[in-house]
Amino acid sequence: MKIGFIGLGIMGSRMAANLQKQGHSLVVFNRTREKAEPLIAEGAKWADSPAALALQVEVIFTMLAHPDAVEEAALGEDGFLRYPQPGKMWIDCSTVNPSFSRKMAAEAKARGVGFLGAPVTGSKGQAEVAKLTFWVGGEKGDLETYRPLLECMGNRIVHCGGPGTGASLKMVMNQLLGTIMAAFSEGLVLGESLGLSRELLFEALLGGPAAAPFLALKRERIENVIRTYFDGCNEGNIEKMLSCFVPDARHYFPRGAPQGPFLGARAIAEGWKRAVETWGSYWTIDVLLIDEGRNEAAMEWTHFKTRTGLVLRGAELYSLNEEGLITEIRAYYASPTSNPPVNHELGDFDYAARGYPLEPLSRSGSGQ
Repeated sequence: MKIGFIGLGIMGSRMAANLQKQGHSLVVFNRTREKAEPLIAEGAKWADSPAALALQVEVIFTMLAHPDAVEEAALGEDGFLRYPQPGKMWIDCSTVNPSFSRKMAAEAKARGVGFLGAPVTGSKGQAEVAKLTFWVGGEKGDLETYRPLLECMGNRIVHCGGPGTGASLKMVMNQLLGTIMAAFSEGLVLGESLGLSRELLFEALLGGPAAAPFLALKRERIENVIRTYFDGCNEGNIEKMLSCFVPDARHYFPRGAPQGPFLGARAIAEGWKRAVETWGSYWTIDVLLIDEGRNEAAMEWTHFKTRTGLVLRGAELYSLNEEGLITEIRAYYASPTSNPPVNHELGDFDYAARGYPLEPLSRSGSGQ
């Protein structure tokens, strides 16, 4: 079955990739073509507009950021419903309000196009491994016809009722998640006011009956994105690094450092790719501390410049957004201007006894 996919952001790109892995032929469109390149490299075809995409496929998936983007893709000047092909199916996985979903269902029906509203619950990591939950509103018969496609991307598919009901249930889920997060945060404040450390509270509460499973998943998501970033650095893989950042991310360095700040995700990725090519750079994560309540992390790392034999050790603070993407890195380390250059390490600190690496571990991972 030939499938069209519009919207290749954090979630959509992974959902489309899972359809592709199951042998489906894809035609894709995104506001920026760059995000489609990994799919195109695996055989997907690029369309210059949603309308052009619609002429080539039987089913259209949309996974867009907000209702205005969905409406523009469907009904805009180059929208896929402007030149309808009766008998086709549109499955909208975007998070929208129920009345908007019902409106889009009516617009599709008026043009002879089927419609399922199928917003998802799940993280970037769950999208990667096809473990999303779909909340589906629309005709039961249409769901059963296209269920195999949803099963390529998720492991739980719930029929909620007619048009708009999937969006309604997603709204309820989001409200519950927000309430749980607020209550958990208030519990942390209470615990700290009673003299308990935040680290102790996290370790005691996460995974226990008082904390919802998604809180532990949030910590895992933050760790995964940071380790993926380091893997991308070690591989000199620009696309892998870019997948970990918002486009306008910033990376700050100590005053007097030979580089920086890096302004923008691409500048960060290209900077570390140059380091790999120039110095044979390899990085390990030695200590990683995560505060999922604040969407922040702190780490100690080691940077081996294998072509010069120099070692640089330092620490960084990470800020991430609610989607788990890095927005800012603040690096702290000694940056002496000695000539000849020396290893940047703490004085009188026994790195070997403390378990820190003294040489690159391998090029297949990012350390412990």
